Amino acid sequence: MVGEFRVEEFRLPTMRATVKPPAEPLVAASETNVDVQLAYLSGGPAGGAAVRLRTAASPRSVTFARHEGFLFANGDVTEGVVGSRGEASPLAGYEEGTDSNDSASAPSDGGLQMASVVSTRLDAAGGARMRVTGLPPSTTPQDLQFELEYRDANGETLTSSARATVWPSAVVIGLRAENWLLGRDKVKMTALVVDPSGKPLADVPVTVDMLKRETFSHRRRLLGGFYAFESYTDVSRAGSLCSGRTDARGRLDCEGRPPASGNLILRARAVDAAGRASVVNREVWIAGREDWWFAMQDSDRMDVLPEQPRYEPGQTARFQVRMPFRTAKALVTVEREGVIDGFVRDLSGNAPVIEVPVAARFAPNVFVSVLAVRGRAGDVQPTATVDLGKPAYRMGIGEIAVGWRAHELNVEVATQRPVYRVRETAQVTLKVRRADGSVPPVGTEVALAAVDEALLELAPNDSWQLLREMMGRRGIEVVTSTAQMHVAGRRHFGRKAVLPGGGGGRQSARELFDTLLTWRGKVLLDANGEAVVELPLNDSLSSFRIVAIASAADPGEAGLFGTGSTVITTTQPLMLLSGLPALVRQGDRFDATVTVRNASDRPLAVSVGAT
Repeated sequence: MVGEFRVEEFRLPTMRATVKPPAEPLVAASETNVDVQLAYLSGGPAGGAAVRLRTAASPRSVTFARHEGFLFANGDVTEGVVGSRGEASPLAGYEEGTDSNDSASAPSDGGLQMASVVSTRLDAAGGARMRVTGLPPSTTPQDLQFELEYRDANGETLTSSARATVWPSAVVIGLRAENWLLGRDKVKMTALVVDPSGKPLADVPVTVDMLKRETFSHRRRLLGGFYAFESYTDVSRAGSLCSGRTDARGRLDCEGRPPASGNLILRARAVDAAGRASVVNREVWIAGREDWWFAMQDSDRMDVLPEQPRYEPGQTARFQVRMPFRTAKALVTVEREGVIDGFVRDLSGNAPVIEVPVAARFAPNVFVSVLAVRGRAGDVQPTATVDLGKPAYRMGIGEIAVGWRAHELNVEVATQRPVYRVRETAQVTLKVRRADGSVPPVGTEVALAAVDEALLELAPNDSWQLLREMMGRRGIEVVTSTAQMHVAGRRHFGRKAVLPGGGGGRQSARELFDTLLTWRGKVLLDANGEAVVELPLNDSLSSFRIVAIASAADPGEAGLFGTGSTVITTTQPLMLLSGLPALVRQGDRFDATVTVRNASDRPLAVSVGAT
């Protein structure tokens, strides 16, 4: 049997949808209004179109750029015993590799939850206000995702989305401790109360208390002579730390003597005028006079936690090594594409902390690997069936990011006006500055690209973000192996586009439809860090994104990178958009959909025919 194959035509979208959630914050809301707008890329509304809006809710992690270092509104802590004394189970609320600044108890409803599906038909202006109901209640901030489904003029079904946040309270409380390691004599922390936009709120009552989390582990013998660790966690209230009202900066500085040592949880609570609470908790380690004890696990892994996630060159990074040993000898290596540095340290259970000097070559990130080896425990004698005192080891890896402000360029792209006619020339102005506002080095170059927005509607081009690509996270390429298992043996392990045409030559038709309008790999800036580029437009009736990617290198300094962009639109008074199917077979029936658009500001008498 001979088969016939045909590749379906690749089509660019002709319309753009806008989904606009309410501008005001949603506080304990069970329903809301969402404004939607549908328009053609070449300008003008898509009146009368049928659309469908789907809404889903999921938990959200809150951050504010102006308040770096604070953990916000991650919820309350469940007190009591978590885990069973009679079952081998992992620690609740604790996961290997989790930063100690994370929430002490994960939310139970951690998945995506559908809220509603609403359908309507747009008005003559191509817009509608749609009512969304059934939003689920929550004691922590929720992320609402609105997804609008519509039919493009070319016959395809497309979607556009937007996000909003539902807040449990009109106030959002944050908490910041000095680091994961606090002194035994004094606890110092700062509570911050802001509104949903991040603006500090003054004179808001705040209470801060402390909870103690104790982890109990023991070995239990299994069938066949195997042993497993059983652990359970007991969370109990240790006492109050402080209370008061926020100052003009929205902050309450709190300092006091901790009621206990070990693994403690700071919990802060603020209430808005309607009595709705916002709660945040943060885990800290209070260094006592006794040894630091961490949970035992069946695997050979342990946590290595950095004191802070980001460092600048010249600083010293400190890591907490959560080893389950009283003493150990540790091999510490700094790794990424290879082993950058390595040294051996003796670790004590009284303060298992290592320090690593941060060098400029560590940018943008490095991994610190710690292999801790404990010798034989002499007070545990082996038997004929088991040797519980044999040598043991644990391995962990922690990651830190190294600052990249020295590499940043700010790029501004501007045009004389936002709308042009086809085949006109747009004048593009470029302006580049360093992160501190100074002029970039002489010889700074800019690569300029102008691309049809219809192509970017299908998939965005993240490669334009040159700074992020140059300084982005790099994975570890070092494979670590050890012969320790031959010494500290284990009995068993766990799971390890074709250009379109037109006119047929019978008339003067548009014929220049390249999706890439221009590419200039090298545009030199003047002494003020500026340049002007002329951009001839083609025949496409669409929007174009003009992107400028800047780079510079000054002798003796680090490289500089930056990206900026703007959007222009091209239009015609009268347009015809085809929605015909790309492939039909003999005997098929189909809707021959064609959209006739009047993009001018006056009525037009149009004769439409088909052959």
